[in-house]
Amino acid sequence: MHKTMLREVLKIISGGTGYDGLLLFMGGLSQIAEELADALVSELPRDMPCALTWQAAPEEAVQKVRGRGIPVYGEIRDAARALAGQFRLGAGWNGPVPAKAPPIRQGGRPADSFAVEHRSKDLLCGATALERPRGVFVTDPGALSTAGAALGAPFVVKLQSPEMLHKSGSGGIALGLESIAAAAEAARAMIGSASARGVPIEGVLVEEMVSFDHEFIVGLRCDPSFGPMLVLGRGGVTVELEPDVARAFLPLDTAQIEDLIRSLRAAPLLAGFRGAPPCDVAALARTVKELCDLYLHDETLAEIEINPLVVDRAGRVVALDALVARTQAGSRGDAP
Repeated sequence: MHKTMLREVLKIISGGTGYDGLLLFMGGLSQIAEELADALVSELPRDMPCALTWQAAPEEAVQKVRGRGIPVYGEIRDAARALAGQFRLGAGWNGPVPAKAPPIRQGGRPADSFAVEHRSKDLLCGATALERPRGVFVTDPGALSTAGAALGAPFVVKLQSPEMLHKSGSGGIALGLESIAAAAEAARAMIGSASARGVPIEGVLVEEMVSFDHEFIVGLRCDPSFGPMLVLGRGGVTVELEPDVARAFLPLDTAQIEDLIRSLRAAPLLAGFRGAPPCDVAALARTVKELCDLYLHDETLAEIEINPLVVDRAGRVVALDALVARTQAGSRGDAP
């Protein structure tokens, strides 16, 4: 009875024109799980976004449905997110294509390593409206008393090493230093510790700390099948623990990037939640658009990651950390 009703319902939905997508919830039903899986495989619409919540289902039945390309989850909230992701992706494909859209190139192989932070910031901030904190790069901490004399405390000191790209938790960053002398002392300690461990060092980057309320991660890379794509979401050191990101394929216009930003779960915070300062979403979208255009038109760029990218309390869009990787052969067109 259950399997017959399920087939009939799915046939009605598949043959109808008033449905945008299908989110299906089912209980265990382990006694007839195989028959239900067969019904799902044969009757689920093939031209409509679908997601399935099947609680306590036998693994064999789940794998059979997943083999048809239908995502299956144990919780309805996860299925709903999957369906929403399909809608967002479909909107990107079905949207208008800019008149001067560059050709989509296949994903190139990244270089052996990313450029260190200060070099990555030089590239990105020199080519776009993206800003960086005021700061200096030095190879000798003794030069900071002169080189950093015009900077204002508090400072952050960051070790610049091709083998320590993510510095939090690795002894490669010191925050809240109240004088240039304290910054120089921290720099000497970092260099001494890294040298003792055999870590190669280019120098240290000393920057003024920036006050902000909103931080993001922005990533640009080439998917091997579909070409250049943007990853945009809430940033910071906990981004991998509680991801809140949106993805879209390039090219994108500013309005589409704004829509991506407002699609984040944290979007209500950007409007000024409970009296907190709002985020200038339009300014953020314009800067991200420039980064997307840079990535599209410079074929030597394999990957860009900015985390965190912040909107500071003066409304500036600032890269607190950034990494850029070049392609090995100098072009993303050299796909394996």
